[in-house]
Amino acid sequence: MAGLGRAAALAAGPVDDLARRGRTATLVLVVRGDPVPRTDAEAVWQRDQVRVPAEVTVLSEASVGPAPVRTSTPVVVLAPASWARLQPGTVVATTARLRAPQRVGPVAALAVVSKTPDVRGAVPDPYAWADPPRRALRAAVEGLPAEPAGLLPSLVVGDESLLPAPLRHDLRDTGLTHLTAVSGANVAVVLGAVLGLARWVGVPLRALPLVGAGAVVGFVLLARPEPSVVRAAAMGLVAVLGLLGSGRRRGVAPLAVATTVLLLVDPWLSRSTGFTLSCLATAGIVLLATRWADRMGWAPRPLALALTVPLSAQAACTPVLVSVTEQLSISALPANLLAAPAVPAATVLGLVAALAGVVSPALAHLVATVAMLPTGWVVLVADRGAALPGTAVPWQGGAAAAVLVVLAVLGVVPLLLSSRVLAVVACVLLLVLLLRPGPLDRWPPPGWVLVACDVGQGDGLVLPAGPGRALVVDAGADPDRIDGCLDDLGVAEVPVLVVSHLHADHAAGVEGVARGRPVGQVLTTVLDEPAEQAEALGAWAAAARVPVHRARPGQRGQVGQVAWTVLWPQRLIPEGSAPNQASVVLRVDTSGGVSVLLTGDVEAAAQRALVAGQPALLDVDVLKVPHHGSPDQDPAFLTATSPALAVVSVGADNSYGHPDPGLLADLLASGAAVARTDVDGDVAVVADPARPDRLTLLRRGVRP
Repeated sequence: MAGLGRAAALAAGPVDDLARRGRTATLVLVVRGDPVPRTDAEAVWQRDQVRVPAEVTVLSEASVGPAPVRTSTPVVVLAPASWARLQPGTVVATTARLRAPQRVGPVAALAVVSKTPDVRGAVPDPYAWADPPRRALRAAVEGLPAEPAGLLPSLVVGDESLLPAPLRHDLRDTGLTHLTAVSGANVAVVLGAVLGLARWVGVPLRALPLVGAGAVVGFVLLARPEPSVVRAAAMGLVAVLGLLGSGRRRGVAPLAVATTVLLLVDPWLSRSTGFTLSCLATAGIVLLATRWADRMGWAPRPLALALTVPLSAQAACTPVLVSVTEQLSISALPANLLAAPAVPAATVLGLVAALAGVVSPALAHLVATVAMLPTGWVVLVADRGAALPGTAVPWQGGAAAAVLVVLAVLGVVPLLLSSRVLAVVACVLLLVLLLRPGPLDRWPPPGWVLVACDVGQGDGLVLPAGPGRALVVDAGADPDRIDGCLDDLGVAEVPVLVVSHLHADHAAGVEGVARGRPVGQVLTTVLDEPAEQAEALGAWAAAARVPVHRARPGQRGQVGQVAWTVLWPQRLIPEGSAPNQASVVLRVDTSGGVSVLLTGDVEAAAQRALVAGQPALLDVDVLKVPHHGSPDQDPAFLTATSPALAVVSVGADNSYGHPDPGLLADLLASGAAVARTDVDGDVAVVADPARPDRLTLLRRGVRP
């Protein structure tokens, strides 16, 4: 009932109505939280875009009325990176396209913004006192190694602004994502450190509850009292209470009370996977951690609890993780076990650096430098764990299969812990696996159906057509980059090379495709523009004795397991860039039933013609986003393609502003998972042989 009441209140205002109609409005907003980097549903890093919690206070839109409307409606702003510097309490005027959220929640709309913020002032922020230590922590890690330095503010106060994309992916793959957000573990560590220090300096026992309460309140305010942080504080208190003495007697009732109160205060938590995992992790700690520690009579109590707390939390979360992701992370348990000892030290050192930085930046930098040891260990565990073969194993079977995994964990873990020999052997094996030098990942991954090579600002797409053979579509501008990508994929022969059009970022690298590989034929566009690139392609093809053919609409072909159909160009379009509009557009279908649309650089006018001519052929599983994600896109084209996965081939720090934040927002709002080569490096689309309809995006990471 509480949730229905909240939802009805949100739906009653003009913001919800405009969002459902997809209208653009002029807004005055008050920022209500820290901007955070934008991620899609699979935690894909979206460069140059942030999510900003905000509240609409004034709205202007013609259909609402001639005068501005005053309101107080929560929204989430999807904005360029220029919004990342805004502090809570900042008043901003902007024009935004309002969209309905993908799911019912505590906000009325998503406000998609493409311009820099027009700051009008600020309103009093009751939590502004927390800004100096947060800024001091970010300043303290400047100049330190990027990955451990970026992890420290995230681990301590949930500030993810410095977290590099490859590390984010590694943490996800190894079940360590919970470290990037304030959790009950952070609260428990801070509370334990403060209470221990209080006892050491002689604080009386009767005063410890007040000291502990003050520490928790102060930490929550420092990390921002957002719903997730308040939830973490409650669960951290319950976990600490459960570890003090008999966990079952002291922890279960407070856990039930905390869960009920949190749901009454914030009914949206009932739909939150994070809240479910938090409750389960706390329950695991309360019910299992001390019991498993009792079995480790051979180890000191602090060491035993340091091992059993993360193990019990991970074991309890496994059913939900398996059900939600449909995969079993083989490395999650060992990664959490190995990373756990470093988390308390990093949390305490980071907190000290944040507080010290307000007074002495030099001292804060020194403390942060020491903190690089524990955070560097976590980074190493995540990196090596993510590189293990079979890190994430596809897993079907629903709840019964998840319960089976839990029962296996509950049986194996206590057995390992009860024997010093078995525990030592298991730890040694884990260390050997995780710390052995050299890459352990397989590339290309088994089941790959498409790889978008990181060729910079350009396209270079590879589809496997049998052992050592591939259909290659475009070659980028640098022969070395496409050659290196094909080498890594094991491509020894290219029966067909498609050059979608003759701009250099698609055609200048063709010599790299043929470097040590026979090329059977080139299929290219009907438009010989720009002329110098057409001459260069012709000269290369003549010297290499490779026949060149013009793509014809309706033309079909097959190379090994991939069949392709030419959908475009059907005619030349004078609007926009003629070479872009004349790009060869291919629909590719694999023997496994995966469909891919390869679009070159076609712009909105050509896209409209495609939708008008053959919309049925545009409905595919995977879309290569046209023209590197430029804003010149036709919304009807994106609707017609309705991809499950979208790949943007784009160069890092390009001068064109690609990809467009609004386009990325549209793709994500449609439910597509998005990857981009400037951030993710080589990107592979992988099909599950058991379920060809289930596709996954794997990111290799940008090379140094």
